[in-house]
Amino acid sequence: MLGLNHLASVETSSRLNQLVYRVDLTKSIFEQKQPTLNQRESKRETDGFGKIVEIRKQVTEEELGQVIEATIIDHSVKGCGLLIASKESPKLQDIYQLSTVKFDPRIISIIAKVVWSQKLANDIYRIGLEYIDLVEA
Repeated sequence: MLGLNHLASVETSSRLNQLVYRVDLTKSIFEQKQPTLNQRESKRETDGFGKIVEIRKQVTEEELGQVIEATIIDHSVKGCGLLIASKESPKLQDIYQLSTVKFDPRIISIIAKVVWSQKLANDIYRIGLEYIDLVEA
């Protein structure tokens, strides 16, 4: 028998998938809100669009929060844009640990801070993260 947590996870995952689809269809709306390419320090790539990465908020120096599945929107050498489903609103300067083992076994995780956050729907946020450190295998 499936527990309530599993059903909530399926519900959240379904909502994220629908939102990723909507973001893809309305990409030009998001691009209008972002700086032009010549204002950015590094070029954004979308080759990882729609892939899932696990992130955990750093609560204290030694403690990490629960795992949150995030969907990659874009990335660059300095950071990334993600979609997340969370009851808690991401705050500027919050620190997250991104698990990247699935994509690059040489890097265990990336430490990043929130540089912007936009609420898209109830408990759904698009966030911009700036990489600040990495943990290599």
